[in-house]
Amino acid sequence: MAENTASENDVENVFISMDDKIKGYQVVESIGDGAYGQVFKVSKNAKKYAMKVEPNRLDGGPASITKEIEVMMELNNRGAKFFPIFETGGREPKFHMVVMTLLGENLQVLRMKGCNPKACTPGTWSRIGIQCLFVVKQMHDCGFLHHDLKPANFVWGQSDEVLTSRVFYLIDFGISSKFIRHIKGTPINQQNGFEFRTENKKVHSLVGTPKYTSPKAHAMADLGRGDDFWSLMYMIAELVKPLPWEILEAKMLEKTKLKSKLKDLYGIDAFGKIETMLQACTFHSFPNYEMIYHAFKDVFTKSGASWYDHSIGREKICRLTNDGDRMPRNHVDCSVGKNLTSDFIFERIHFNMHISRIK
Repeated sequence: MAENTASENDVENVFISMDDKIKGYQVVESIGDGAYGQVFKVSKNAKKYAMKVEPNRLDGGPASITKEIEVMMELNNRGAKFFPIFETGGREPKFHMVVMTLLGENLQVLRMKGCNPKACTPGTWSRIGIQCLFVVKQMHDCGFLHHDLKPANFVWGQSDEVLTSRVFYLIDFGISSKFIRHIKGTPINQQNGFEFRTENKKVHSLVGTPKYTSPKAHAMADLGRGDDFWSLMYMIAELVKPLPWEILEAKMLEKTKLKSKLKDLYGIDAFGKIETMLQACTFHSFPNYEMIYHAFKDVFTKSGASWYDHSIGREKICRLTNDGDRMPRNHVDCSVGKNLTSDFIFERIHFNMHISRIK
């Protein structure tokens, strides 16, 4: 469930056929569909892309793709890594569309293809947790909340790109929102000129996917950065074992979720500290990213697993250790902060996760 979802009777009828050409992009095949429309593989000048198509609403209401384009462009402009690159987009007579990087399979599909779809090894789920933490933090550093973190929205890189084909990207920004705004009369840069937007005291519907939403989302509260991490913690916990509310609906789902503790979902006492931290988070709070990172890293270290993907080869991995390939530090406000250096993706590869804070 998400915001502004229009029923089938409220939108234009859109029929996209294979071999149709839209804005110069040849439709190759359908690769997915959801509440907002369809996703196609398209090609132009021998390159492959993804195209999302959303039918126009008959009442003239806003399209989620408009928001998606806005968020994607700002993430791209700020140099955030592991997000799709915006190519083109806009309104057509019967639909909105956006063309972006073609990425790989999502975490939900990959999990079902595993030898045990109900559980991953500690080395696997902790490594996934660290990757996803890093990507979400970059989005927060650009001033955005995702609001719908779930396995279907974390996807591998392009299969033909050796260095990123086993790295998770974050997609689908249709219900994302900004938690900051530009201070009028000040120059815009990555370090200052921003303030918190006004907290919304009137939230009328649950935002996100009920299975993964934070407890505060069920209470119809305005969501902050901590709420994205509730969703992330539930998503990774599901890789450990099925969530207790997996097959429940509405009130029973909410009731069971509120009674469940992170330390029990993970079977690790240290995750209770993360729950205490997230429970204390308000709309304005700065989550303890470092605490979450170290919880995952401790599990990974104890598992004895390796950061190397042996299908790539050591010589390819070493190319990533050049300074030019390290992650940029994306800031909203760097007046208070410290470096968190994490082993990310493979050992010997260090990315600086700069802990930024908005006062």
